[in-house]
Amino acid sequence: MNSSADTDRSVCWDAEWNAFLVSGFAEATAVLRSEGWSSDIRLSPNAAPDLKELPIGNLLTSDPPDHTRLRRTVSPAFTPAQIAKLRPRVAAIVEATLDGLGEMGPQVDILADLGQAVSLAMICELFDVGTEGAQLFNEQTPNLMRGVELNATLDDLTASAAANAELMLFLTPILAERRQRPGDDFISALFGVDELELHEVMSTALLLLLAGHLTTANLIA
Repeated sequence: MNSSADTDRSVCWDAEWNAFLVSGFAEATAVLRSEGWSSDIRLSPNAAPDLKELPIGNLLTSDPPDHTRLRRTVSPAFTPAQIAKLRPRVAAIVEATLDGLGEMGPQVDILADLGQAVSLAMICELFDVGTEGAQLFNEQTPNLMRGVELNATLDDLTASAAANAELMLFLTPILAERRQRPGDDFISALFGVDELELHEVMSTALLLLLAGHLTTANLIA
């Protein structure tokens, strides 16, 4: 990492990233648990103008008491019992993907051919968005991810905001339909939670898209 920071110190200013780097355990704990700090990316001086206008409302970028309420509200969807219900389908997707690798030749790309393929298929199934959704998620999730990189530039943040807007435009009629006619998908399950507002369901879905697609693909790799 090329940085102007003094990495021997627990807290130091990095001019290249225009941010403080906190590496000490006690110092990081203070930032995460003390009052006076915020996870709301709209408050960042580096945030793109378009990003400042968007409703956030997800676990990654909200502060207490909203964060506390959201975590309590969505946690039932992620209990061990609920996740266990997905295991057979996840196993089937993995097995089908592995079977297909044999047709790709002597070498395969674990990230692209296995990690991204499996995670994308599972997210699209959870959301029940079909082929059109799979194509859009595959195209726009990398752009969405650009906005949460530590060294994100203004161009990265702008591209992330544009991807966020395009994904919201695609998901809006789906959310409206699931709100009126719930199914067995994850979005319908979120609408079954009385405390969640519409924009919070949208933001939670986008967060799951980030965490469940590229993040999971990278972990598999």
